[in-house]
Amino acid sequence: GDYDAWTGTLGLQWQPDSDTNAYARYSRGYKSGGWQASSGLAPIPYADPEYVDNFELGLKKNVGRRFQLNSALFYADYQGFQAPLTVVLDPAAGLTGSQFVNLDAVSWGLEMEAQWAPIDHLQIFASYSYLNTEIKSGCCFVDTADPKALQAGARPTGVVLPDGSRLQTLVGNRLPITPENKLNLGLNYTVELAEGDLVLGATYTFTDEQQAVVFAQPGFRSPSNEVVDFRALWKDADDRYTVIGYVKNAFDELAYQDFRTGAPSASGIQRTTLKPNFPRTYGIEFQYRF
Repeated sequence: GDYDAWTGTLGLQWQPDSDTNAYARYSRGYKSGGWQASSGLAPIPYADPEYVDNFELGLKKNVGRRFQLNSALFYADYQGFQAPLTVVLDPAAGLTGSQFVNLDAVSWGLEMEAQWAPIDHLQIFASYSYLNTEIKSGCCFVDTADPKALQAGARPTGVVLPDGSRLQTLVGNRLPITPENKLNLGLNYTVELAEGDLVLGATYTFTDEQQAVVFAQPGFRSPSNEVVDFRALWKDADDRYTVIGYVKNAFDELAYQDFRTGAPSASGIQRTTLKPNFPRTYGIEFQYRF
């Protein structure tokens, strides 16, 4: 294979005053084609190149010395989005294999970040993102975990294969690993002492449910989750050493980075493959500057 493409960015920036920055930007992205090195027996191991045209409008604004807001609207048009997919190779024998398919898709949304210092030593920050994604072309495939397209979210085309499997279109489904909503809240408070500074912080993160693959059935959907982290940092007055203590996922919330239900066995049993997040994790870090 031999792949190449031109990429680049074109932008305009406007600063009417020292506290305001507005911009418009266009970017052209590219991901080369390739093949699945781990699937030597795949019938079609190759993937074509992937391209994206991304448009973004943004505004950054300071209000006084205590509040800052950053916001951005974006629209991304994917051509040839590379998606690994399990496909049916021989319906009569029930033989499946993994191959890349190239899909057309769009992604658009909003991102906002804010920082607020209502009083000295206290900083409150928040970020929110809304993401809408949709596959625009992609047909026709058998969902090996739902071969007869009976699950909610299935999009059968009406074509039935000799083994009873039904082909589905992917048009209208979301792209994988794209939660619709994500929210982050946090604060830091600094206690100034003669011996040094103590910074106490906490963050809360909400992540919406998300699909693991391009099929929209519930067997590939990981539920939403909420994670809370705590952190304490001590820095001496001479800035010679720093001690950091932290607790990640303080309430031991179970969340999944990947969630997939496999094809039913002859006895009707389905195996679910999960990739969970880290459980409650705590530790301490010591830094010394010579």
